[in-house]
Amino acid sequence: MSKTHIKTIAFLSLLAGCLAGLYASLPFLIQSVALHHLHGRGKTLETIALPPAHVGIDFIRFENVSLDPDNINTIKELTFLFTPLGLVQGAFNKVIIQGADIIASTGTDNTLTLDGWLGTRGIERFLGLRIKSLHLRDAEITILTEEYGGITLYMDMTASLTSQPHEKPLYEFQSRFETQQRYLSLSGTGSGSLSKDFINAETQFERGKVSIPDLSIDMTRLSGWGRAAYSRDGLSLFSELRSGGMRLGSLPWQNASMTYKYENNLSEIFLSAHSLGLEGLELALTTQGDTPSTRIHTPTQSLWNEYIALNKIEGEELEALVGLLSRLNTEIELE
Repeated sequence: MSKTHIKTIAFLSLLAGCLAGLYASLPFLIQSVALHHLHGRGKTLETIALPPAHVGIDFIRFENVSLDPDNINTIKELTFLFTPLGLVQGAFNKVIIQGADIIASTGTDNTLTLDGWLGTRGIERFLGLRIKSLHLRDAEITILTEEYGGITLYMDMTASLTSQPHEKPLYEFQSRFETQQRYLSLSGTGSGSLSKDFINAETQFERGKVSIPDLSIDMTRLSGWGRAAYSRDGLSLFSELRSGGMRLGSLPWQNASMTYKYENNLSEIFLSAHSLGLEGLELALTTQGDTPSTRIHTPTQSLWNEYIALNKIEGEELEALVGLLSRLNTEIELE
């Protein structure tokens, strides 16, 4: 064997050894660079105690991530995807948030309060990464309210970065959601935009039911749409709902529709419905703040009495209905 062949074999062996060593150290290098951009001083995930990572050539994944010291807000899997060149520049193509369990609470002014990392501008800093697409899968978000207790929302969402590099991060999103509560059960789809300063969303309600205990109203077979906006100025809501069946106390109604508006810490309800099983009666109820006003339109007093008798409302049940109508400031309108 010639000296040239020996030198060539030696060189190739050395090169193979270097490449093997580089390949073996590649996960460590990828993890180091990724953590530099995510977890270094002043970085997005700085205050989160990240568990050991699973690393590939184009991803880094963390499992069972706690977002606060008390382990209240957690994520089952947090995966960042990238290209090797993009990672060096701190650019991430996609993040997948699997199994997020988030708890928030509302104050008297209906602003959201979050614990741990989420409560210290975590979301704002996360959006600042300018990740091209965000994927929220099997999320469970619970909002603790003074009026309705805990409202849990189950959600899947995909969001895409739409702003230019010189602009503030802005995402457009599509989502599916469902909530099953004692007083509120809804499912449907949503779309809108979000940034560190605001969230705007429009929803389509496919089915559900809602109860308003203060008004003794139960609505079933719901459909409709809604609009929500949340910013540092507060929360505003608007929705229009249609109901196949409704009860006001013990009295049934049909073809009900309700408009709900919430703004500047004040809520308004406009509700209308028609009698069930006996034609000719119409119900109209409005509230502004805590003050309800109700009108029942009937051609004759006898038709109203007949409607009460048709639904077999008598005795204590009748007394309860009379008390409810009085509390709702009800006026019987005759033609």
